[in-house]
Amino acid sequence: MIDNRLDFLEEENKQELPHEKMLEKIEESIINLNSNINEKIEFIKNEINKIENDLKSKKEEWEKDNEEQQERYQKKLKEYQEESFDPSKIENKLKRFNQVKNELDKKSDLSKDLDELYNNRRGLLENLRETRRRKFQELNTAAERVNEELRGIVKVEVEYEGQKKSFVDEIFGLNTGARKKQLKKIIGHNKFTPQKFSDIVLKGKENIIENYKITEATAESLSEISLSKLLDLQIFDIKPSINITSIA
Repeated sequence: MIDNRLDFLEEENKQELPHEKMLEKIEESIINLNSNINEKIEFIKNEINKIENDLKSKKEEWEKDNEEQQERYQKKLKEYQEESFDPSKIENKLKRFNQVKNELDKKSDLSKDLDELYNNRRGLLENLRETRRRKFQELNTAAERVNEELRGIVKVEVEYEGQKKSFVDEIFGLNTGARKKQLKKIIGHNKFTPQKFSDIVLKGKENIIENYKITEATAESLSEISLSKLLDLQIFDIKPSINITSIA
């Protein structure tokens, strides 16, 4: 989250600037605004984590059911191949066929549940991005107000998700073996976001190379990141950068 305090509004700096009371009011407004928005962001994050846990549980259930079904299928196939045709067994085989069909229908329902969970998660991710954009816009408005009041004294510049290096540090800390130079190339891509990065990595090594034009070794390393970690990276918060320049 964005630090509620701006360096240039700290007590030791306030005494050196005019309009001290005006600055204190701006700081109080920013603190109150951040508190309200941070609560919304925390709520959305909790909802995303719930969806993520449901998704993992459904995925494990699906994989277990699929494995057991494949084993039964292979066993029955072997039986059909080994035994001679016996008309008296047709009825039993038809019953078994209907049982397998019902199991496949259940599997299809489970797949639909997974799709619904993915769609719900994407909706929450969009809400989170929109909340962060609104939070940045408020910060930008506050910076513009300060620039207007202190014209000719200081200039405040803010950049949305300006601290992208924090994402590089996060990936590098996973000890995947990916080189920082290659990771910096990724965050320098004009369409980079944490969510798009996770979506691309989920599709495998070739897709990573195609989108980011990085080395095969780095793409291989990134493709080994776990699904759980990639879901966490989708909501990684890249904070804005704040640059304050003294003009006077």
